[in-house]
Amino acid sequence: MSNDNPVSQAPVHPTFQPSFRRQVVKASGFILLFFTAYILLLILTTALAAACMAGGILLLMSLQQVLPIILALGLVLLGAMLLFFLGGSLFSRRKGARQLRTLLRPAEHPRLFHFIKELSAATRTQFRGKVFAVPGVTAGVFHGPGNLRLAGSQLEIGLGLVNSLNISELRMMLARTLARFSVPGMRLGNYVSGLHQWIYQRLYESEGLHIIIIRRLGRSYLLRPFSQATMSIANGIQYLLTELFALVNRAYIPVSREMEFYADAVGTQVAGRQTAISALHRAEIGSHCMERCLDELPGLDTQGLRFRNLYEAQGALARRYALRNYLSADAAGLPLITDTYLQTFVKSRVQFRRQGASQPGLDERMQRLGAIAAADTEERSSAWNLFNDQVRLQEDMTALQYGEEPVQGDQQWYTVAAFLAGLEQQELQYQSPAAFSGYYDNRLFTQPGPAWKQPMTDEEKALYSFDTLYDPANTIRIKLYFRDRQDLETLEAIAERQIPVSHFEFDGQTYSAVQASQLMTTLRDAVTQEEAWLQAHDCLAFRYHYTRALEKDSQQAQGMLQLYEQVVLHQEMAEQLGEVVTGTVDHHTMLFDADQETMEYMDALDDILKADYHRFRSLIEILCQYQDVVSHWDEALRAKVTDFIYDRSTLTVEDLGTQVLHHYDNYVALTRKAYLDLVLELSPQIIVHEY
Repeated sequence: MSNDNPVSQAPVHPTFQPSFRRQVVKASGFILLFFTAYILLLILTTALAAACMAGGILLLMSLQQVLPIILALGLVLLGAMLLFFLGGSLFSRRKGARQLRTLLRPAEHPRLFHFIKELSAATRTQFRGKVFAVPGVTAGVFHGPGNLRLAGSQLEIGLGLVNSLNISELRMMLARTLARFSVPGMRLGNYVSGLHQWIYQRLYESEGLHIIIIRRLGRSYLLRPFSQATMSIANGIQYLLTELFALVNRAYIPVSREMEFYADAVGTQVAGRQTAISALHRAEIGSHCMERCLDELPGLDTQGLRFRNLYEAQGALARRYALRNYLSADAAGLPLITDTYLQTFVKSRVQFRRQGASQPGLDERMQRLGAIAAADTEERSSAWNLFNDQVRLQEDMTALQYGEEPVQGDQQWYTVAAFLAGLEQQELQYQSPAAFSGYYDNRLFTQPGPAWKQPMTDEEKALYSFDTLYDPANTIRIKLYFRDRQDLETLEAIAERQIPVSHFEFDGQTYSAVQASQLMTTLRDAVTQEEAWLQAHDCLAFRYHYTRALEKDSQQAQGMLQLYEQVVLHQEMAEQLGEVVTGTVDHHTMLFDADQETMEYMDALDDILKADYHRFRSLIEILCQYQDVVSHWDEALRAKVTDFIYDRSTLTVEDLGTQVLHHYDNYVALTRKAYLDLVLELSPQIIVHEY
């Protein structure tokens, strides 16, 4: 293969933070401690099981009375359950999570494999493993937890990632993936990472058939004591190992973060600084678009429809996303990320960068990348140019999304044009008009008061216009207000120890957890002030429209007021309905997970569920009194609701509540839009802002 801008063969040499090796040694020590405790607990549990079985057998052999025989059988059964639990824990396997993939061969994609060979040389790795295509917007190398090198490893390249980047950007993403094996420090850190992941899966993802069987046995009156004893021992082991894993995780976090920063540095030095920044932003947009496409699959499946090419839909959605956010596209059809676009995002002021996550946030990564001096490569063509027979590969991967079931000859395909048309229809049906610059988006209408019905004075009419009321700066201010409200809740959780951290960052400054209360006072005052501003501004905006309506027709003005009050009424009821449905789901989950709880606990949960049921039924009966709400339901839903009210239905609150809530939310959205459309009709000189 001949590249216009080949990868430099000179290996890159980023440096670690001085404390990295010490952090790796510390994490390794805690992992060794974990495995030591793990083995000791296994030995002790095995000894206990053997002692129970041996003691039971000896009692059976030496005694003839009924009660001692029952006790002996119980000991044998308890020992057998313990051994069954240990065997299930040791030999249970986590179901493979990498089934949706296709093997890529050098003969079929020579440019891609030459590209990987160049990257391997540039990153000082010796990758000779297999390469697979996967559906997502990711790239990764998978290996065993004890593997320090790339021998036998597997490189997975997400076709959604390929679909989102140009060649230079894909170079960056693959280089940072291979960088995990580039130097001894990264290989050792990768080894620690593999062990950390293995421990996590054992503790949190390995509940298997043996646990289910033991719990099922506990439903028997005779076997319940032995099942409860076994589960108590198992829960005790799980608790001890979980506490030890918390120490492992705390030591592992700085290792993982430094490895991510190092991998970014390698990718940046290979591809260039601006290329690296663009790659991360485009991958984020591509991931958003892919998730949106995947969200369509269940609904389409019920209609017998399928995407023939999921990546064609992802690309079309990315171009639509760029258009909606006023981003231009390059020759490959990929969005060009601008500073203006990035400034529209409002980020939390509270961060847990040194404690809360094993992966650094995107803003941290961008800050590190900005300090790296690296020239950019200029391969701006689509990354698909590295692959042969691109459409077939995309369609084959799309087919894997639908499982092993073969495609029927009469299969109906969901075209990209139909997909985009559906999105446009939803947008036209539910989205607020663009003239309001997002002022009313993602929030509730404010409760009106007596002052709202006061027409504007001549001085106010001269001072305010539609353009000034809905200036994009006001929309940004509202976003900042809701951001600060969320941050205030976070600070309250820190102060009350609901979030177990010792330090956190606020506006880039580090604070101890005890200082959260001081910050809360200042932030609460700011939130209160902004809340008052928003209520006053909402009142001002309504009075502006109300005054304009009165100047045209008093009946229209009264209709606008009633429509606004209708939105406020139903949005509050929708919130109540959502709380009931969500609470019922949570309470049922608690009930299903409470196999070993006391009868008092179960009775209390049952009382709560009964209260949820009656509250839900009351809300449904109230909703049925609003014919405009019921008219938005289809015949099937009306029949289900009627049967539920008259106790003729077997549907649960979760089943029916989810359906009713979905339709009710749509009704509220349509009513909001009807109000805003009426406002536009009654208000002169509309200026649409690009923000």
